[in-house]
Amino acid sequence: MRRFAALLCAISVLLGCTSDEGSIEDLCAAWKAVPDAAGLFAGFDPSDAPRAVEQLASARVVLRELRGAAPEGPREDLDVEIAYVDALIDGLSGLGTEDAQQAAEVVSEITAEHPRVAEASASLAAFSQTSCIGR
Repeated sequence: MRRFAALLCAISVLLGCTSDEGSIEDLCAAWKAVPDAAGLFAGFDPSDAPRAVEQLASARVVLRELRGAAPEGPREDLDVEIAYVDALIDGLSGLGTEDAQQAAEVVSEITAEHPRVAEASASLAAFSQTSCIGR
C-alpha cells in the first residue's frame, strides 16, 4: 500500500497535456496547466472500489495526455504508470464497497506485478523537479 500511495503522490504532480511529438517544454507546460493536480487523488480509497475505479479512470486520461506531450524518457515512465493504472482499473472493476479486503489484496497483487512503478514515479517526480523548475 505504501508503494501505491507513493505512486498516487507522484501522479498528482504530473497532470494535464497534449502533443504528438513530445518535448520537455510541452511536458512542463502540461504539468503546470492543471490548477489542482494534488486534488485528483484526494480521498482515494481502494477499499471503495467503485469510487477508486472512477478516480483511476480520470487519472488514466490525464496520464495518456501527458504521454502525448512527453519526450522519450518520461514517456517510457508514463507507459509504466499507465499500465499500472490500467491493471488497477481492471482488478478493481466489479468490486463493491463491501469487498474492502479483496480490494486491498487486488491492489497488493497488482503492485507486486508492476515492480517498476515506484521507480517510474520517482523518475517522473525527479524529472519535473530538475527539468521544469523555472519554465
